[in-house]
Amino acid sequence: MELGLVPLGTGNDLATGLALPDDPAAAARVCRTGRVRELDLIVSNHGDVVVNASHAGLGAAAAERSEGLKERLGPLAYPVGALIAGVREAAWDLRITVDGHVVHDGSTLMVGVANAPSIGGGTRLVPPALPDDGQLDVIVVTAIGPAARLAFGAALRDAAHLDRDDVVHVRGREVTIAGEPVSHDLDGEVTEHRSSCTYTVVPGAWRMVVPA
Repeated sequence: MELGLVPLGTGNDLATGLALPDDPAAAARVCRTGRVRELDLIVSNHGDVVVNASHAGLGAAAAERSEGLKERLGPLAYPVGALIAGVREAAWDLRITVDGHVVHDGSTLMVGVANAPSIGGGTRLVPPALPDDGQLDVIVVTAIGPAARLAFGAALRDAAHLDRDDVVHVRGREVTIAGEPVSHDLDGEVTEHRSSCTYTVVPGAWRMVVPA
């Protein structure tokens, strides 16, 4: 069985990654006339199921701060929340393991585990991410100081952040984020603080109707 999607949320990042139209009528037409595409899922050892992306650290803190702003600001709520979190939040001491290999151990601004390119209503956190390649795209950001955070934010805006020395981008099938307790943002839903969380990709787990 395949699913159709009519985007009615605030961010609609999965829809954007699949090139689905924002207009409900146009999206409904895609449901009738589009092609079927098999997509991956991300599952966690806490029982979560993620279709788009999970991120921990600053990104989750930004989502928490933006929650109360959505009714007034709509899609602008997340960037405003990110600005507030970027000023007020400290770093987290985390170890990131991908397919059994430690890719980072120490102070961390944020970690993203992505099945598609964008989060937060269009922020292209991992531009190369594909939802059907059987891989998780993992990004680790260590831009800790105020100047580094500003520079990272500017690079992120221009989708040039993957070239920075304080950004690690790797791919794998299983990712563990462990260390200082930190909240995780799962497709826009923020969890409680977790001292460890493991994500695993399930290739081709579901089917979505996308533009032909």
